[in-house]
Amino acid sequence: MHRIKIDKKIIWALILFLAGAVLIAVIIYPTTKKIIAIRQEIIRERQELEKKLAMGLNAKKIKEEAEAVETVMPGLRQVYIKPGQELEFLNYLDGLAAKNNLVIDVKPDFTGKTLSPGITRLPVDLILSGKFESVLAALNELERRDTYFIIDVLSLTAQNDNSVAAAISGNIYRRENKITEAN
Repeated sequence: MHRIKIDKKIIWALILFLAGAVLIAVIIYPTTKKIIAIRQEIIRERQELEKKLAMGLNAKKIKEEAEAVETVMPGLRQVYIKPGQELEFLNYLDGLAAKNNLVIDVKPDFTGKTLSPGITRLPVDLILSGKFESVLAALNELERRDTYFIIDVLSLTAQNDNSVAAAISGNIYRRENKITEAN
């Protein structure tokens, strides 16, 4: 009888073991596998959302920068001379020289070099002769002008009558009317 009790215990142990193995094989293992797959999908989705967030923040930053540029665009458009304003620029230089009691010699090249569609760089060489203070005042006023005159080379030479000659090589930029406002 004792042996039957041990056999029953062994049989119950085997039944419980088999039931546990079936439980693990049928329920726990597939559930664990699904949990791992869901976890990996969550990680992938989180990475996608982080990318989209970064792109959204980048788009917001680009939009803010574009709005900032739009506020200064009217001022930036003034740095160019328009076709036909070349003579006006030369008259400005003559007036600047007269205002500062200077002698001026201007050598413009209004054929220029095309930098991009509708934008042309126009070299201008000029010599301002007169008192040193007057030359500095004229250069200061020329640099403050809305229309850019970019000075590439400036050479000062003392004259024998207590005056100086400023040889200036620079560029102005012409913007063609056919350019769209986006440029």
